Amino acid sequence: MCAPDKVAAQENGNDQDNNKHPQESLRSRKSRTTAHEDGIQSTTQKEVAVSQETKHSKPPQEQELTHAIRLCVASLGFLMMAATLTMPYMQAKRDELQCDSGCQGSMTSARSFLNLVGAALVGRVSDWPGMRRPCLWLGVAAAGVSLVWTHQAQTVSDLWMSLGPSLFQQNIHVLKALLSDYHSYYQPTTTTKEAASSASSSTSTTARAASAGMLGMSMGLAMMIGPLVGSSVLTSYEQTTYFSMALLLVSALLIFLLPEVEQNNNKSNDKKMVSKSFWSFMDVPSARTPAALFVLANRLLSAFSYHMFLVVWPGSLRSRFQFGPQDYGLYFSFVGLFLALSQGVMSKWVLQYLGGNTSHGRVQWLVACSVVTALARFWAFYTSSLALVYVLMACFVTAMGVSSTIWAADTAQIAAPHEVGSFFGILAAVESGAGMAGPLVAGALASSSS
Repeated sequence: MCAPDKVAAQENGNDQDNNKHPQESLRSRKSRTTAHEDGIQSTTQKEVAVSQETKHSKPPQEQELTHAIRLCVASLGFLMMAATLTMPYMQAKRDELQCDSGCQGSMTSARSFLNLVGAALVGRVSDWPGMRRPCLWLGVAAAGVSLVWTHQAQTVSDLWMSLGPSLFQQNIHVLKALLSDYHSYYQPTTTTKEAASSASSSTSTTARAASAGMLGMSMGLAMMIGPLVGSSVLTSYEQTTYFSMALLLVSALLIFLLPEVEQNNNKSNDKKMVSKSFWSFMDVPSARTPAALFVLANRLLSAFSYHMFLVVWPGSLRSRFQFGPQDYGLYFSFVGLFLALSQGVMSKWVLQYLGGNTSHGRVQWLVACSVVTALARFWAFYTSSLALVYVLMACFVTAMGVSSTIWAADTAQIAAPHEVGSFFGILAAVESGAGMAGPLVAGALASSSS
């Protein structure tokens, strides 16, 4: 057979084989196509899963910031719980030692004066490198000494002596400065003009306000739970004192677990603080800026009006609604609940979804909160309905909590990084000064009107 005939025969044979197994060839091609498509689909699913995990997982720095904030909030919560557990028994102790209303008013003014001095002093010292945590431990130790001293008091003079450690109980202000350090370290903000007008600035403010709100929420929960546990679960002053000391130990342990971050301190300023006089040591340039002076003036007036109202408010409740110890306990627990909700929940909604993420929006909310605070207190003072009193006080406490959270977030960005603790101390000192003068003015006005 010649070569062309062989080639033709081979082609005929191949055609016969293909015609013989057409279905097998088609199935093999389909299986290869299906396997290829399955491979592409599985790869796509893996990529989607990885992207979803990346989307929902927090960056390492954000996780560390969240962990630090939780430790700060828990430490303050246990500290405040230890302080509020003994509240039901402290009033009985004062009555037992015949410390009347005049004595208690004098002690309140003395405590405000000690807070005035201690807030500025401890705040300034906490700005030294590495001194945040020692100042926090000092506050916990001072709280323990005050608890034991009050429990062991046998005379009114002992009660006066127990006020001394309150000079160093400034943990709330030191923790605010520490949270500012954490936000600056874990969420550094750029200083370019583009970034100043971008959403990063509002995001930073919202995050700072949220952390400050968590501190306020822990205080509100402690104010709500502490007196109830101390009066219903624990049966004696001695038991509450021991349990309070245990809570203070937990608070100190949580302070030990707080992460160490580098403070943005100016070394030249540190040398000046050591070498110059006491008044130079207490000098805080950030407190003389226009923005700082505005904040200080606002907080002074707000605290002054609050303390004036606080003098006449308990007597008004007692005369109109015959409030007793249980009624006051329920009332203060109610206030603590709404204080916690306002700073831990409501302030977040305001800052994230209700226009509080912009400077103009925060100003509008501050004005609205001031109006609600004034009207709610005025109406609550003259109404004859106890239910309406609770509704109005819920509005009052909520407005006060939201405004306090916004002020705390903006205040942390007014001061220089190496003066944050000092500025918070000065702010607390101003509010303590209002706590000294407000009751005196309110008492004089009440006496003249009667």
